[in-house]
Amino acid sequence: MALGVIQILFGGGLTGLWWIILGMFVRYAADSSYTQFEVSQLLKGESVRRFMTPHPITVPPDITVQRLIDDWVFGHFHEFFPVVDGEGAIGCVGMQHIKQVPKEAWGNTTLREIMAARSAENTVDINREAFEVLELMKKTGNSRLMVTEKGALAGVVALKDLLKPISLKRELE
Repeated sequence: MALGVIQILFGGGLTGLWWIILGMFVRYAADSSYTQFEVSQLLKGESVRRFMTPHPITVPPDITVQRLIDDWVFGHFHEFFPVVDGEGAIGCVGMQHIKQVPKEAWGNTTLREIMAARSAENTVDINREAFEVLELMKKTGNSRLMVTEKGALAGVVALKDLLKPISLKRELE
């Protein structure tokens, strides 16, 4: 970047600008690589159990979207709920699912109709390594996942839960 500033000062405007942009890109790439290394060092070897929220608030599959919003979303101020039928989680519902339903249909659309079925993209085992879970979130775009233990719902983990150690470490440094 400094070379770019020197170029601009001595009349090489476009070339100097190019050097500044290139320097900013290299710096961003280095910062990004360091952050990824830092995250991997803090999360590797740790299971998702350490970061999850146990005993999450769950919802039944046969309630309407309107009831979910009235009683659960505004009742608990959460954005993600495991959908449980009996003892087991059969899927999950979040804001992205609700937004796909027109408001006029909220009163007669059930969660079973809009939920994401339980899958490898939205469910992880309680013993799975936290860094692997972070990579899964990155790959799938899901920032919240259900956590299971021996097939039963054990908790929920959010992206912010996995990134909190990094935030705390940086704040203390």
